[in-house]
Amino acid sequence: IGTTYAVFGPKLLFQTIPQLLKTLPQGELVLGFFYLTFYLSSIVATTGLFESLVTNLIDRWRMRRRTALKVCAINVLVLAIFPLLSSTFLRHFRWMGGLSLLETLDGILINYALPILALGTA
Repeated sequence: IGTTYAVFGPKLLFQTIPQLLKTLPQGELVLGFFYLTFYLSSIVATTGLFESLVTNLIDRWRMRRRTALKVCAINVLVLAIFPLLSSTFLRHFRWMGGLSLLETLDGILINYALPILALGTA
């Protein structure tokens, strides 16, 4: 095709795949369905993870369910602010070799946090 596509990181999902799918016949429709299924699968996975956090707080700290939900929701919202603002307000923030905030967070989570958590779980 003559166009170079990024092959890793967040750019793959949010820049490369849309460019690639738009070149297909009915690509806009395929792209819409792709992101709809991506969104729905994210909601399902997030609900399960969130429920495990809430249940953990209830079991370990003997919190009421409503209090545990509030604690988890506030923590998740605070942690989500940084990736949320990475493409707007914090888009000029560069760290670790000139990577953007979203690329840095993605690298830390994928390369360090997930393996450590997997070892801890095992």
